[in-house]
Amino acid sequence: MRVLFFLLLVSGLWLGCHAPSGTLRPVADAGDLRDGSASVHAGASAVAGEAACEADEDPLPPVPCTLPVAARATKSAGALLAGLLSRASERNEAGQELRRSTPVQLHMAGRGTAFLGPAPTSTMNSSQSMIADRAAERGDPALPFFREALSCANTALRVQPASLPVLRQRAIAQRELGSPEEARDTLTRALALVPDDPETLALAADLYISHLSATREHSEIGLLYAEQGRKRLSPKATATPGKTNSRRRRAAVASREPVLSDATRALLARLWLLSGQALLDLGRASEALPALDSSLRLAELSEARYERAVALFELVRLPEAEMAFSELLAKSPQPPNRQTAFVHYHLGLIFDQRGRTDDAERELKAARDLLPEQFPEPLSVSMAEFQALVRTETDALTPEHAADLKRVRLEIADLPDPADLTLETPPLSPTILGLFRGLPLGEEPSEPRSIVLYRKNLLRAVRSNAELVREIRKTLLHELGHLHGADEDDLREEGLE
Repeated sequence: MRVLFFLLLVSGLWLGCHAPSGTLRPVADAGDLRDGSASVHAGASAVAGEAACEADEDPLPPVPCTLPVAARATKSAGALLAGLLSRASERNEAGQELRRSTPVQLHMAGRGTAFLGPAPTSTMNSSQSMIADRAAERGDPALPFFREALSCANTALRVQPASLPVLRQRAIAQRELGSPEEARDTLTRALALVPDDPETLALAADLYISHLSATREHSEIGLLYAEQGRKRLSPKATATPGKTNSRRRRAAVASREPVLSDATRALLARLWLLSGQALLDLGRASEALPALDSSLRLAELSEARYERAVALFELVRLPEAEMAFSELLAKSPQPPNRQTAFVHYHLGLIFDQRGRTDDAERELKAARDLLPEQFPEPLSVSMAEFQALVRTETDALTPEHAADLKRVRLEIADLPDPADLTLETPPLSPTILGLFRGLPLGEEPSEPRSIVLYRKNLLRAVRSNAELVREIRKTLLHELGHLHGADEDDLREEGLE
């Protein structure tokens, strides 16, 4: 009878999510299942947890939640909830491990790794959206794991709609299925229940920084979540109790450093990593570097090593960045993974900046071979052709902008001069598309004012000739804005970021 009751419950819940519209949907009554001592029984239609079904309304076939016999036979709502949560967690972990072991992932549930445009280059977290389309998802071997995790989580939410661990597993499954907006709704619900839970805050930070569309607003929200999570992991709340690790506890007391459990250290390392990623996305590499160092002091994370190398690159500490990327390449897995492609790419940028053309092309080709959709063959536009495009765009400027352009010297270079980049504090990124030299109008005396456009960086920022023309025009207007004293925030508001 216990097996029958469970099958009635699970089949009722599953049908409640997947019955055709307009039909009566038989579901189990979840009302009496919130108390761990209650028995599982079939009953009238339940309203609680109705939203749990919404995530499954897509064209891909559902994967039912499969539980062990002991869990299926239970009459305890608490035991059933634990079984469903355990299965959701196990399926999510299995799917993520499969994704990590896939050389080139078929399904990208995130933003990829680097801005290929005028925004600062960041990393595993800060690129244009790389979420695969549904056709590509059907070939993803990890997909069934996440779909079963979602089914288990949705069923568990019928049992206990306010379960924070279940909501976290549901959000992970939604994120990995390429539905970050649905994951955002789930995490919003979780944080409405427990606003200061560090694990949930870490998930929310990761979602905004790495999986939702790459916008400044999302990076700022993710940074706030990461900071809030770190504040919650205060020394008072995370001291390791009991007799374990007594030697480490005595040493920490002697040095006045807090003692953290291994789980807390891992979570805190992750939160510092997320802060570093967000700061890189926001062009604040000088702040990102100490955040990433804090992460690495707590745990050895390859992501933090990678992001730290990117921060060194953004700070124009090129010899250090080359060493950091080379060390990552020496330790990269075989066959190479997605991170390896971005390591090759950044090494190519460093070698090009340092005049090692052959080495640069070798590394950039390696990145293209691994991730052709992220690193396509650059446009073939010679310096003479590029100069002609620039002349066409300057001729098309409005009279007002044309008059402004006469006040400066217009130059074209392949790449920025590191001496120009390091005049600012913090330094400018080696990937900038243009530069204004001198003081704004009205501030005298000023060195001869000039605007420089960087051909190679502009070619790497676009994928078509039409896009190149637009970026040349936009970069010109951006730098002319600096001539009138506009800062980056002003230009961002005008759409000239």
